[in-house]
Amino acid sequence: MIQFYWTMPVRDAPIYWDYPRRIPRVSSFESSARRAISLYLRLPYAPLYHFEKAKKMELSTQKSILDILERDARTTTAQIAAMLDINEAEAAAAIAKLEADGIIRRHKTIVDWELFGDERVYAFIDVRVSPAREVGYDGVAERIYRFPQVHAVYLVSGGQDLRVIISGRTMKEVASFVSERLAPIDRIEACNTQFILKRYKEDDEIFGEMETDNRLVMAP
Repeated sequence: MIQFYWTMPVRDAPIYWDYPRRIPRVSSFESSARRAISLYLRLPYAPLYHFEKAKKMELSTQKSILDILERDARTTTAQIAAMLDINEAEAAAAIAKLEADGIIRRHKTIVDWELFGDERVYAFIDVRVSPAREVGYDGVAERIYRFPQVHAVYLVSGGQDLRVIISGRTMKEVASFVSERLAPIDRIEACNTQFILKRYKEDDEIFGEMETDNRLVMAP
């Protein structure tokens, strides 16, 4: 529960609000009297003013935490608290709320499997779909994303309808998945496969070191 104080020269009595429902826990007479005094003195109605200010600060803190965790999910609550100048308990509570609300889906690790020695083949599959009445493309997309080989499914504009990202051990394995599992799905009209030959950057992470250009610069 958040406790707000009046910022005017009246009786120093706190007013309590049930956060975040904005329900005052004071008598209607006392609340009306204080509001009238506030308007007379041309001062903001303090409980609502401070509630909105606290809400904006909370959203700002949550966004900062999301930015930090998106860059590095291993950042501890103590480090986040130090970076944002808040206490550790507040940082932990904010993260727990974001997880409970489904805003933080999961904490992901980006792995360079090629560097590890376990090479995998990734491919973009552009799919043309005949949409169904009332459900559009959702039914086909749901059937596709349930395959464990599928990493992502997007509805896109342009000549194709869905873009699917899949992986396999070999190109043959990927091709077999497309021809035997993906193409036969009802309402799929065509599939166009594009194999990923090299990753340069993914999720803001640069893969490998760029080769240095040792050619001499010729002055004009």
